[in-house]
Amino acid sequence: MARRLASITGSLASVAAVAPSQSDGLAVDVLAVGTAAGAPLPGSVVGPASVAVAHALRIARVSEVLDLGGLSLGAVPRQAATLDYLRELDLSTNGLHELDPALSRLALLVSLNVEDNELTELPPWLAELPELTTLIASHNKLTDVDAVVAATSLELLFLSGNMLEDLPYNIDKLVRLRELVVDSQARPVDDCTEADGSLSP
Repeated sequence: MARRLASITGSLASVAAVAPSQSDGLAVDVLAVGTAAGAPLPGSVVGPASVAVAHALRIARVSEVLDLGGLSLGAVPRQAATLDYLRELDLSTNGLHELDPALSRLALLVSLNVEDNELTELPPWLAELPELTTLIASHNKLTDVDAVVAATSLELLFLSGNMLEDLPYNIDKLVRLRELVVDSQARPVDDCTEADGSLSP
């Protein structure tokens, strides 16, 4: 009997070590994991993805960096938009078709990585992130990036591997932009576009 109790106690300890803690407010609420994007799942998500998200949220409290890259979440966890101290957010390789407007609350965000998703456009609320200097949006399905022109704090913009034929004619409004990456090549901004806004060869 004592041996059996010890075995049960050990199993419970193992579960507690990997399960998201409810007491610290980090129960994971992810939309659309394993379903069509935007379809909410009731309650908290269970399984490896939820454990990874909960772990990343805990680390973000100290590091001000939330790394959710490569988790194939399908949508952004709601908690991400509540971390108003975040400086960096990595949402790469998550099968995202759109970005939650609630992320516009992250006023201190310096770097946003949405590489390798299914985005067809960039959201206009990027202009509401006054500290955003780096946007990585390579390898999506972007056909235009007009909204990015209003994000005037940008210094580094990565857009390679999309479906772009033209850049916004007024991209020169990004007066702080130092590097624009298109067609897998990094070039100074002045060398990237022709007078009509099309990509230069």
